[in-house]
Amino acid sequence: MEKSRIEIEQLNLQPFTAFEPEGILLVSGQDPCCVNFMTIAWGMFGVMWAKPSVMVMVRSTRCTWELLKENPDFTLNWLPEEWRDAVTLGGEESGRFLDKFEATGLHPAKANAVLSPIIEESVLSIECKISCRAELSPEQFVDQSLLKYYTKDEYHDLFFGEILGATGIASFRKG
Repeated sequence: MEKSRIEIEQLNLQPFTAFEPEGILLVSGQDPCCVNFMTIAWGMFGVMWAKPSVMVMVRSTRCTWELLKENPDFTLNWLPEEWRDAVTLGGEESGRFLDKFEATGLHPAKANAVLSPIIEESVLSIECKISCRAELSPEQFVDQSLLKYYTKDEYHDLFFGEILGATGIASFRKG
């Protein structure tokens, strides 16, 4: 699988399906002993503060939330179908008690623009510098039906990341 750098303007990614069907892996952490990934299925791509950006949602109960609070960046990684079990494990197991890289056979690899690693086996990796964090609370929800996602009062924090670069296979490049 040959991957190369993709300029942001050339990135071919559909924002409404980017997180489906099984989700993608968010990786954060710089120290090899403290790098973790988790599966995310909610987020948004767009322009924030005149910069190409992504917003990801992570609950404060997650190990990755702590890493996002301690580190300046993160990566997003899309895996091919043969790694579906790794994506499932990333959403079901905690990095507090398990080295997810060891458990899945995935390998962290040096990113180009951030300190958090990308995943070597990914078909697309996006590197992001955290630009803003916002905490959700129940009084912020205008649409009260959304509160059904928060039965335990474990609200997400929103992490906005400026997209600094992407690396992927040819199908993620326009043209």
